[in-house]
Amino acid sequence: MKQIVLFVALMAITPLSTSARGQTSPLVSLRLLVLDKSTRETLIYAQVEISGAKTYNAVTNDKGELFIESIPSGEYRIKSKYIGYADWEQSVSLSADKILTIEMESNRTLLDEVVVTATESAGMTSSSLIDRKAMQHLQPVTFTDILELLPGRLSKDPALTGVNLISLRQSTISDTENQYGTSSLGTAFLIDGVPLSANADMHSFSRGDGVSISGDEAYRYRLTTNRGIDMRALSTDGIDHVEIIRGIPSVRYGDLTSGVVNIERKKGTTPLSLRFLANGYSKLFAAEKGFRFDKRNLDVNVGADYLDAKSNPTNRMENYQRINASVRLNKKWMAGDVKINWAPNFDFGHTVDRDKTDPDIDYTYIDSYRSSNDRFSLRQTISFDFTRQKMVKSVELKTGVTYENDRIHQVKFVQITTPTAIPSSTEEGEHDGIYLPSNWVSDLRMDGRPLNLFAQATTELSFNTWGLIHNVMGGLDWHFDKNYGQGMIYDPSRPPSGSTDTRPRAYSDVPASHLAAFFVEDVIGFPVAANYVKMNVGLRGSSMLNLQPSYEMYGKLYPEPRISAQWIFPDFQLWGRKIQIDITAGYGWSNKFPTLIQLYPDYTYLDAVQLNYYHANPDYRRIYIKTFKRKHVNDDLRPAQNRKFDLRLKLNIHNNKLAVNYFQERTTTAFRTQVAAVEPLVYKDYIVPDDYTETHEGRPDLEELAYVNDTYLHAFPFSGNGSIIDKEGVEFTFQSPRWDVLKTRLTLDGAWFKTEYSNSAPYYYKPYQLVNNRRIEKYGVYQQESGYIREELNTKVMLDTYLPELDMEFSTSVQCAWFHLSQNKPRSETPEVYIDTDGSVHSYTEQDKKDMILQYLYTPHNPNSFRKERVPFGMSVNLKASKNFRRKVRVSLYVNKLLDYYPVYEVYGAKIRRAVDPYFGMELNFTL
Repeated sequence: MKQIVLFVALMAITPLSTSARGQTSPLVSLRLLVLDKSTRETLIYAQVEISGAKTYNAVTNDKGELFIESIPSGEYRIKSKYIGYADWEQSVSLSADKILTIEMESNRTLLDEVVVTATESAGMTSSSLIDRKAMQHLQPVTFTDILELLPGRLSKDPALTGVNLISLRQSTISDTENQYGTSSLGTAFLIDGVPLSANADMHSFSRGDGVSISGDEAYRYRLTTNRGIDMRALSTDGIDHVEIIRGIPSVRYGDLTSGVVNIERKKGTTPLSLRFLANGYSKLFAAEKGFRFDKRNLDVNVGADYLDAKSNPTNRMENYQRINASVRLNKKWMAGDVKINWAPNFDFGHTVDRDKTDPDIDYTYIDSYRSSNDRFSLRQTISFDFTRQKMVKSVELKTGVTYENDRIHQVKFVQITTPTAIPSSTEEGEHDGIYLPSNWVSDLRMDGRPLNLFAQATTELSFNTWGLIHNVMGGLDWHFDKNYGQGMIYDPSRPPSGSTDTRPRAYSDVPASHLAAFFVEDVIGFPVAANYVKMNVGLRGSSMLNLQPSYEMYGKLYPEPRISAQWIFPDFQLWGRKIQIDITAGYGWSNKFPTLIQLYPDYTYLDAVQLNYYHANPDYRRIYIKTFKRKHVNDDLRPAQNRKFDLRLKLNIHNNKLAVNYFQERTTTAFRTQVAAVEPLVYKDYIVPDDYTETHEGRPDLEELAYVNDTYLHAFPFSGNGSIIDKEGVEFTFQSPRWDVLKTRLTLDGAWFKTEYSNSAPYYYKPYQLVNNRRIEKYGVYQQESGYIREELNTKVMLDTYLPELDMEFSTSVQCAWFHLSQNKPRSETPEVYIDTDGSVHSYTEQDKKDMILQYLYTPHNPNSFRKERVPFGMSVNLKASKNFRRKVRVSLYVNKLLDYYPVYEVYGAKIRRAVDPYFGMELNFTL
C-alpha cells in the first residue's frame, strides 16, 4: 500500500512544465473535444497546446476530451496535432466558461477514401484498428476471419466444425497440444467494454483436472475448457469497429497475458441492413437496424444473424449452427451540469455442434455427438460526465451478467474384445465389480451452467501541477465465475468408454471464483525542446478471493505495472515532402488467473483388479476390485504471468505510412498438466488354482483363495505452472495514399514470429516394456521434457481500388508464406533419479544403464527427431470485389487462392506435395 501511495504522489507532483505567475485576470474553465471531422470519432491522446496568458501542453483522454480549470481569461491560441491528421489551429477569446469542439481533418482524401485494411493505432501501444468498412470488404463469416487483417496473418480455409481459438504474435503448434493453451486462454475479449469469460467452462471427460482432452475426436476439437473463447460464436454483424491490442494494454484490462480484443458495436440511427452470404462451407443471413426516438433522446439498435456451416460441402452429417440476437439502447440526458449516458445491451446466442456417423460407410450407425449452448447476456454502461470544470471529470460504471446453458449429448457404440469390468462404488476400498457386456450403447450427457458476473467502476480526473495537465484514470473491478451445472450424467454400468479413471460429479459442488482488482494510470504530455513526449504510467493489482488459506494465492495481491512512452519528433520537410516520426516503447506485466477446474480438480480414480474369475455361467463370475481415490489440488498454483516489451517506429512521409514493431514476450508460469505425486498402490493378487473350476461350484470365496500383495506405481496429475512460452518477432505495416490516377492504394504488411515452447516441470516416464511377463513398475524423473521451436515469415501485399464514379471497389491480395521452420527440442535421455516400486527415490547412475530393468529408463534419442524442418516459400492470390447500386444494393464476391504457387519440397529425402484448393463466396447486402 505504501508503494501505491508513493506511486500516485509522484505522478501528482512531477514538475514537468512551466506556468506564468501572478495572474489577476478572472479564472474560467475550458473543455475541449477533439474529433475526426469526417467520422466524428473521438481522437484519444491528441496533442493540444494552449498559449496565451498561460501556456498549457496536454493530451486528450481516452474519450478525446481535455479539461482545464482555473485558466485566466483572455486571448489564447489553440493548436492541435495528431499523427495522420492536418494540424488544427485557432484563436479563442475566453471571457467565460467555454466548450470547444476541435474537428481535425485526416490527411487522406475524405470524399473518395475507402479503408479496407486494418490501420495501426496512433496511441501509445501497438494495436490494430479495424472499422466497419474494412470488415464489409473482407466479407467475414465469423470473428476468426477478421484476424486475417493483422500483420503477418494469412487467410485460412474455414474450419467451423471445430473450436476456433485466437493466436496473437506467435507461430503456433497443433491445436491438440493443450499444454500450451495459455496464450489463447490469456487473450481478453470485450464486447462494449465488458469482458467475456471462459473461466467457468468445465466440460471434460478426463482425469478430473480438465486439461487433458479425451481421445474421442468429438471432444478433441470442440471443447474450450482451459483454452479460451471460441471465436465461432462471435458475430461480425453489428460491429462498428474492433481494436486488437497486441502491445502493452491499459491497466483497465486485466486477467490476461497475450492481448486484448475490444469490440464496439453500432450505436445510433442506421438504416435497415440485410446481408446474405454463401460459400462452399457456410451460409449466413444477418439483419441490423438502428432507431432514434428524439423525444426521449434514445437510440435503439437491434440485430440478428443465422449461420449454418459444414466441415465439407459434401458432408451433411457434421455441421455447426449459430443464432445471435442483440438489442442495444443508448440514452443521454442532462441532470444539471452532469451529462448522463446509459447504454444497456441484451444479447442472446445459440450454437449447435453436431456430428453423426454416416450409416452408409460405418456400421456404428448409432454414433452421434451434439453440443449446444444457449447464452444470455445483459451488459450496461452508465457514465456521468461533469461539464463544469472540476477535478473529477467523469465516473463510469460497467456491469455484465452472462448465463449459459451448455449441454453435450453423445451416443456412442462401444465394443470390447476382452472381459472387462467396472467398479460398483465411488468410494475407496475393496468391492465387487460389474462385468461389462461385449458391446453396448453409451448415452452420455454433460450439463454445464456457467454464470459470469462483472462490475467495474472507473473515475477520470484532470488536474495540473505547475502547468502540466494530468489525465488520471483509476478504478476497481470484480469478476465472478461459477458453474451451476450437474456435470456428467450417464449410466455407470454403461460408461462412455472402457476408461474408469473418473466418476460423475456435479459442477455446482465447485466453489465460485472471485477476482478483485484496482487500477490507476496517468497520461501526461510535455514538450522537450521542439519534440513532444507522451507517457502512460499505470499500475494494476489483482487478488483472488474466496480461497482456502492453504492456497499460495490466498490473501496475495499480484501487481501488474505497465508503462508506455511516445516520443514525437517535430515535423520537417525533405525534398518538399512533409515527414512525421514518432517512437513508442512500452514494458508491462500481466497476469492470467487459474480457471475453476484448475483450482478445484475432480477426484482421480484408479481401479486395481484383484480377482478376475470369468466363468461360462454368468452366475459364477466374480471380479473383485480395489479402488484408489485421490484428489491432488495444487495449493502452489499461481497466475500465469507474461512480461512484455514493445518497441514501435512510425514514419509518415507525405501520407505514406510505415509502422514497424519489435516485441519480446515471456511467460514462465503458463498452465499445464504435470505430475503431482508418484504413489505406490498396494493391492491383492488372488491366486486361482488351475483346477478351481472343476473342484468348486459357484462364485469364488475369497476366504478360500491365497493371494500375494502386488504394487502398482501410478503418477497422479494436477494443474501446474510448468509451461514456458517465449515469443519474439517483428511486425510491419506500410500504407500508401490512394493514387489519384489509378484510384488505387498499396498496403504491405507482414511479420516474423519465433516462438519457443518448453517445460520447466520435471518429466516422469514409466517404460511399457515387459520383464518376466510383468510391466516395469519404475518411474524415471527427467530434467527436461520435449519442447518446440516454431519460426515463420509471412507477408501480404494488397492493391485496393475505389472507383467513385462506378461506386465500385476491388482488391487483389498476394499472400506469401516465405518459410516455416519447426524443430522439436530434445528431452533428457538420462533420468536424474528414479522412483522404485515402493516409492523410494534413488539416483540414476551409469551402472543402471546396464541393469536388466533400469536400462529401459535410459531413452537415447534419434538425432533425426530434432532436426529442423523447413517448409519453403508458398504464395496465393486472393480477389475481392464489390459493387453498389444506388446506395441501396451491394453485391460482393471473393475468391481465395485464385492463383497459387506451392512447389514440391523434400524432407529427409521424401518429397512433400502441397495441395491448395481455392474457395469462393458471394454476398448480397440491402440497405433500406
